[in-house]
Amino acid sequence: MCDKKLFKRKSVTTKSEARLRHVKTTLQKTATAPGENNT
Repeated sequence: MCDKKLFKRKSVTTKSEARLRHVKTTLQKTATAPGENNT
């Protein structure tokens, strides 16, 4: 139940938050495999 609530809340995050998260993930990916994400 708690997980479901958290998930719903997560899907309603602000656009900037979602973007920040995306950037974080991209940064992590780049750190894990540099060269693959060379944009």
